[in-house]
Amino acid sequence: MEKHFTQKYLEAFPFSEFTSLEDSSKFLYMYEREGEKKLYLFDREKHSSLEEGELFSNIDFNMRSCRPLRVLNDKLYLISDRDNQENFNIFSIDVKTKEINQITSNEYTACIHITDEGIAFFSSRQKNEVGLFRNDIYSLDLSNGESKFIINDEDDEYRVGWGRVIPSKNKEYLILNVDRNNERTNNNFSLVNIKEGTKEVIIPKEFESGLFYLLENEVDTEVGFYFVSDKSGYENLYYYDFIEKKVLKLTNVNYLTDGFDYNVSEGIRYFISTIKRPNEGKTSILTYKEEFPGQIRQLDCDLTLDGEISFSTYNKDFIWIGESHHGKLQREVYIS
Repeated sequence: MEKHFTQKYLEAFPFSEFTSLEDSSKFLYMYEREGEKKLYLFDREKHSSLEEGELFSNIDFNMRSCRPLRVLNDKLYLISDRDNQENFNIFSIDVKTKEINQITSNEYTACIHITDEGIAFFSSRQKNEVGLFRNDIYSLDLSNGESKFIINDEDDEYRVGWGRVIPSKNKEYLILNVDRNNERTNNNFSLVNIKEGTKEVIIPKEFESGLFYLLENEVDTEVGFYFVSDKSGYENLYYYDFIEKKVLKLTNVNYLTDGFDYNVSEGIRYFISTIKRPNEGKTSILTYKEEFPGQIRQLDCDLTLDGEISFSTYNKDFIWIGESHHGKLQREVYIS
């Protein structure tokens, strides 16, 4: 039977925020020591431990709340505030010159997604007089700074939530995470026609839940998409079929997990999840393979690790980062 193994690659604490470069032999990461948190570069051909990494940026990221988004065209894009004031915007750091630039200037920037073509989609969020958030959705061409307004959610029953703005494969639509009445208990997805400026909530209400997120970087609106919901009480993987306009539940998880993530390898999509066994002090990792859109198969790859592992990244190089709790916080990097 097919096996998809994962093995420990590096001890990672006190390191975090791993981001692969376009040269997959290198990645960036945050290194916190002596009260400062700085960005370092790891080269697999030169370095054997994260302590040996090269200083990439002299900025102390303890003075900011930030999260790397992706590296594209020799620029690291990240969402960051200034002085921990939560005035989040998109910034870039040039991989070669190390120059940092602020890309957007919004009160609060959220729901960010950057495509392979260098188009950023995001929401500019403000709070209105009755305490509800209003979101203006924009596209931004990162090559020339051209910004285009797409739509807003003012007066909508379903308002833009905390997920990403995901484009369709043909770039004619966007998929938005939306939240009924800003209550964070009934989340759904809205399909936005970019040209027409129209939107439609597409998932039947019986599948709405407080935890609801898309597992796609782009959506084929002629086929379907994968998403995760905890409607059953536990996080499970679902599929929305655009042709049949129906939802398929693909897993029947009835135990605590750390959600789902996915990767595409040699044109095949794999999903990964975890089973937490706190009474045993162990965590099992499950991998599923897509047979065709809307149908998956669990692979014979049972892997059990000591501690409670929570993955946070599962990227194109099959690196993912976990947090292992052996009486203390410890991050570890695994590679398969």
